Amino acid sequence: MRWFSRHSRAAIPTQSVDPTSTDDAAPAPAVFRQHPVLIQRSALDGLPLPSEHWHAFDHWDDLCAHATQTPHASVLLLLTHAAGAEPLAAQLHALQYRCKGRLKIILRISATIGEFQRRLLSSCGAALLLPQALPLPQICELLAVTTAQTWQIHLPDEDFATLLHRLRPPPYCGRVEPNVFRAAVAQIFSRADAAAHTCLRLRPRGVLTAEHCLQQMRFERQGVFACATTRDVYLFLFDRTPDLTTACLLGLCRLPWQDLFVDCRQISHLQDLPPRLFRRPSASDADSAASVPPHCAKAPRQPPDRPPLRPLRYNHTP
Repeated sequence: MRWFSRHSRAAIPTQSVDPTSTDDAAPAPAVFRQHPVLIQRSALDGLPLPSEHWHAFDHWDDLCAHATQTPHASVLLLLTHAAGAEPLAAQLHALQYRCKGRLKIILRISATIGEFQRRLLSSCGAALLLPQALPLPQICELLAVTTAQTWQIHLPDEDFATLLHRLRPPPYCGRVEPNVFRAAVAQIFSRADAAAHTCLRLRPRGVLTAEHCLQQMRFERQGVFACATTRDVYLFLFDRTPDLTTACLLGLCRLPWQDLFVDCRQISHLQDLPPRLFRRPSASDADSAASVPPHCAKAPRQPPDRPPLRPLRYNHTP
């Protein structure tokens, strides 16, 4: 079984390591003689170094200084908090550029991080993302397999701020107003990576309305948002290419999506989102929707004329 992130851009080794193995034998020191392992001391979980060719560091600057002088080294780090993912990604980005993408950076992750953080770390040079539950002896075996191999990390040709802006999803999840939807999509369509995302127009089936269909959709991921117009539902899927449309709709709709929508059309140009359908809702719209036209108004119903009620007397005889 291979342990690696699906967003990793590194070449994955052909050998595999079974993380459930109980073999605690340390790897041969000769493997690490020419390819040492640089490790963040906290990633050891208090265990001793398994080899003299493993070098532990307490400070990031010391580790970076050693890494720039050691080509093709393996670096083992630990991420303990989700909030530290972006600062760590910035450090990895700078380190890999200084080392020309030659480092094999392996992260042990003990925090719960989202898809955006995983993709960011992988794009900044993290070759493998491992759960902290994976025991250190199995990590040693994994390093023994991969250390002697030469990996070339393909880093994006952009600075970290540009990369972060490109990978960060819009701050929306779920239903938004039509004008907000169009503005967010217009901003993404103007970027060079617009083809990596998908915008859809979904037409409700039969007597269903856009409101009914939106109520049958669940949104759990940031960057997936939708709006309802007079007739259709418009859906945006960040970081999902058009070939994943069917799988995304299966996950979003509580009912089979073919039972909700009769047509699914991809939107590739902003001209397909006419401003008249995505205008900002105003207070007058709400007032006009709530008011009743004069010709539809009915006079209050009057009770029929009836004679006044008279009390009745009953004669009770024993």
